[in-house]
Amino acid sequence: MRFTTRLVTCAIVVAAAGTSGAQTQDAMDRIRESDIKADLFTLAGDAMRGREGGTIDELNASVWVAERARQIGLQPAGDNGTYFQFFPLERTRVSPSCPVTLGGKALRMGKDVVPDNTVLATVDAPVVVLTPDALATATLTGKALVVRYAPAAPSAMPNQSSPNAASGLQTWLRGIQRTVADKNPAAIVALVADEYQDQWNRTAWRFPRGTYGLDPDGTAPQRVPNRGVPVLCAVVVTGHEVNYLMPFLDRVTWVTSGTTYDLGSRDSALAQETFAREYLGS
Repeated sequence: MRFTTRLVTCAIVVAAAGTSGAQTQDAMDRIRESDIKADLFTLAGDAMRGREGGTIDELNASVWVAERARQIGLQPAGDNGTYFQFFPLERTRVSPSCPVTLGGKALRMGKDVVPDNTVLATVDAPVVVLTPDALATATLTGKALVVRYAPAAPSAMPNQSSPNAASGLQTWLRGIQRTVADKNPAAIVALVADEYQDQWNRTAWRFPRGTYGLDPDGTAPQRVPNRGVPVLCAVVVTGHEVNYLMPFLDRVTWVTSGTTYDLGSRDSALAQETFAREYLGS
């Protein structure tokens, strides 16, 4: 994988308490619940757009906090007489131009496929397609594992206190990684059918974001990801994942409308007109 790294500038608000003879009321007595709630809802509101570090949204939030500090009488104690202290922030992202080809089909990084980890890797390996229940006894050394996302049944009462609890794809991927950790696969690719688009979205949104690192004085050496096993998620239209898998299959079993058909070898399956029309688009 190729990576792009750039430095962005962030700011924190620095202020010092100021006193005046005219201000005799205790500061604690001037705190109102309504003011705290208004500030909290403003800073956490949609208009702040998440306040992500290194973006204009983070700068807007910093300016808002500085203005609130000025309004309540705090004196600036930041750089050059301002309320701000600036520092560099390093951001590393996987390049969208990274080539990914699965079964001879090119996948667009960030569109058709996204990484779930940040590692240095160049993989050119044979592909093995398995179901999750076949991983324990599989031989995967030096092979790229392709496994279709198969979520566990949802619990009756999901944990609503954590929005990340619904990110089942990542939890499932971690389980796959643990299962095959000692089998030394060259890569892990999870195929995500369009019926699980919500889970895909919960994973793919992090791709353009990348990862962050602090470099307080701007002199730290450039951070380089470690070499490792890439973990990828590829989104496919339901049924069309057959196009990805057919080159690797020795035998095809087709289950449709509750009926199971043994189509035999790959060539025999391709000769079945209904199967080819519905799943291969031919």
